[in-house]
Amino acid sequence: MDSVVMDAVVVGSGAAAYCTAYDLAEIRVKTLLISQRIQERRNSSESFHLMQLPHSGTKDLKYITFDAIARWNVIQKAAKLRLIKSAPLVYLARDQELLETLEKNISYIGLQPKWISIHQLDQEYGCHIPDDVLALENPAAAFINNKECIQAIHDLFISAGGKLMDDWSIESITMEEPYITLHGNNGNILAKKLLLCPGPQEDDLLCSLGIDSLTRKVKVESQHSICVEKLPTLSAIAKTEADYKYICSNMMQQYPARLKV
Repeated sequence: MDSVVMDAVVVGSGAAAYCTAYDLAEIRVKTLLISQRIQERRNSSESFHLMQLPHSGTKDLKYITFDAIARWNVIQKAAKLRLIKSAPLVYLARDQELLETLEKNISYIGLQPKWISIHQLDQEYGCHIPDDVLALENPAAAFINNKECIQAIHDLFISAGGKLMDDWSIESITMEEPYITLHGNNGNILAKKLLLCPGPQEDDLLCSLGIDSLTRKVKVESQHSICVEKLPTLSAIAKTEADYKYICSNMMQQYPARLKV
């Protein structure tokens, strides 16, 4: 093919690459997305993903989660689709202080958490949880299906005037003003800006572009201990295929499954 000239070229995979490309196309930047194929595997960006507010991790992660959900709300409104599916999260713990802290955090964002009796959980879902365990429902949790989300952003990107190339092989990159040139076996692409969103295959993609990410794949030996109590860990209980009702999260110990590397 002949040389293609673009204002911006996005190279990457998954939601990060599609969102970046869509944001540019939406503000009328002439954008090309070179989409890299990613392996489909469990817990990858091709599967279901759980979002919960407030995030129980570090403060930075909490803000990232807030921003992510706000962005997905904008995307699903633009796509006129229901991408975020409510899935109230039930926390299980013997530590009442821990659950009370979570209750305050949930109330702070304007939602009302609910204490649930273990008898009620046992009756409805057959969980067989010990009587001394406490349960708190977080109504702010939700599922997204990444395949659905990526397809929605793909459609929005194309409708905004974006161009897409799947698995276009990049052999080398040269930078001479005013363009960055991506050389491939099917021709060249000239771009004023190049954005890399490598996703799960970061090392392979960056190395193919002549960029050393300073990371190496190494083999390690690991030892792990698993919580022996037979309780729900992280399982979705679906009323129907499209309506996820509860996710049970095991908080019986501070570290229910430790991993030592």
